Amino acid sequence: MGSKMSLNLLKHYQKEVAEGQIQENPEQVHVLKVLDESWQQATKRSIFPWRRHALKSIHVYIYGSVGSGKTMMMDMFYQAIPGDKKARYHFHHFLEQIAQSLKALQGEKDPMKQIVKELAKQYQVVCLDEMMVQDVVQAMLLRELLPELMEQEVMLVLTSNIAPQDLYLNGLQRERFMTVIEHLQTYAHVMSLNLLTDYRSERLPMPEKTYLVQKDLLPLFKSYAKHMKQDIIFDTVLEVQNRQIPVKAITESMVWFDFENISEIPRCQRDYLEIASRFKMVFISQLRPFKESDSSSVILWIYLIDVFYDSHTKLVLESAANMEELYLQGPMAEPFKRTLSRMHEMQSQWYWDI
Repeated sequence: MGSKMSLNLLKHYQKEVAEGQIQENPEQVHVLKVLDESWQQATKRSIFPWRRHALKSIHVYIYGSVGSGKTMMMDMFYQAIPGDKKARYHFHHFLEQIAQSLKALQGEKDPMKQIVKELAKQYQVVCLDEMMVQDVVQAMLLRELLPELMEQEVMLVLTSNIAPQDLYLNGLQRERFMTVIEHLQTYAHVMSLNLLTDYRSERLPMPEKTYLVQKDLLPLFKSYAKHMKQDIIFDTVLEVQNRQIPVKAITESMVWFDFENISEIPRCQRDYLEIASRFKMVFISQLRPFKESDSSSVILWIYLIDVFYDSHTKLVLESAANMEELYLQGPMAEPFKRTLSRMHEMQSQWYWDI
């Protein structure tokens, strides 16, 4: 019965290797085996719910260095799952939806239980990419959410650059967050996936014109507007999340911001999610290097890149510095490595062809 429920992930992986799309790696093979086995366990639980406590864990947590193939493994798994009882989110987008649902249920009894039960009705599998806990609000939300979610018949697959024991390291009230770490370590298959090569860096480089150092973006903005046959409105405001943001220029499918208006407080992740849903291309000028003390701006920039990357939003940047000089040191230096890698990927030809 198990073979009938298999997703045959290794067969698909070996086909990609044979075609030269990827290089075979034993660690990736192991991850795919665990994902396939966990899927089979999850399927058995749905068929034989009375056996759930006798079966192995169905949750998977994959962590490793930037470019090690974590997201590729998760996406290969997700695409192989039949039917529509599945969901894939960027981790922060998922938390944002949970927070909005909690707000809508404010005043009701056990709102988190209601939310989790509804998720369990809709999905058999939930994939969450790039787990990273950055503040006490996220930490306490996860403290309430994750144990409830892992108790349901929903298979969770999470990717992260960070091992479970290092999540929210040195964070405020971290002792209260430890229950999240304990649940991950106890109820999930935790696997490390570390490679020396960042596969995103090997992809085709983007055309040089999409990252400009101290050059005017206006000619490029005008050329894209002309190509798409769209009128330009200059020096206006854009309403996002019921707040006005100054913009240098806007068309039906493009918008141009100065850095200080898009990546500094009071901007938030909800703003980026709405912008990504409304525009195909985003131009940002006057991007400046981050200082060591610029943690809030760095976090917002990480959010921005993650949201735009996940939605395939095309990004054109003008900066006072080369990309590798944007953030040389500070408390967010480690997670910013992933952001740089994604920025490089977003400027490759294949990304622009999506």
